[in-house]
Amino acid sequence: MSDMAIIKHGSVLSMKQGQKRATDISARMRELARLLVHVRSADEEAVTLCDLLSGRNFDRVVAAIELEAGSDVTESGRRIFKKPAFVIRVAGSLLKCAHLKQGAALRAGDTSSFKAAEDFITLHRTECTDRLLSAAHSSYRLKGNKLCEYPDEQDLKQLKTYLQREIYIHLLFTVNKYGRKSNKHNRTTQTSKIKIQQ
Repeated sequence: MSDMAIIKHGSVLSMKQGQKRATDISARMRELARLLVHVRSADEEAVTLCDLLSGRNFDRVVAAIELEAGSDVTESGRRIFKKPAFVIRVAGSLLKCAHLKQGAALRAGDTSSFKAAEDFITLHRTECTDRLLSAAHSSYRLKGNKLCEYPDEQDLKQLKTYLQREIYIHLLFTVNKYGRKSNKHNRTTQTSKIKIQQ
């Protein structure tokens, strides 16, 4: 699916985060695309994401998010989501897309598009927490916290390099300060032997 607002959002994320986050950026673009598919299938209308970023379409967007995220109700009557991470991420992506629409409208002098984006942003700020985000965070608490996104290999390598450098600097400082291998130095040396898995 090709949608200019989704492509623009991906392009901005790529400039901000770089190629090392390409997998995550692609995932966020696919989430917006899935949301758009739900809206189109429900209304049988060829709308774009930019069309949905308006006050009158806000409820359609919320309904599509609930459908994709698997809205459910617990035995106690509390609403939760089967995919809370999707809700949190896509809500953030939609807000960024609305700001991008606003910026494009300002540059083009398009007051109608600017007002539509402004209305969406206002509803997002006033209603999104109560209608979506609170339930998404509750879903995490009820199900228990689970790691959904894992750091990539490059991040782990950078962490390993940083820790090795800090340990080395600390060892030099300790030796220079005490002039001999003190108990403190021995403890630090043992700490440096901790293996960081690659």
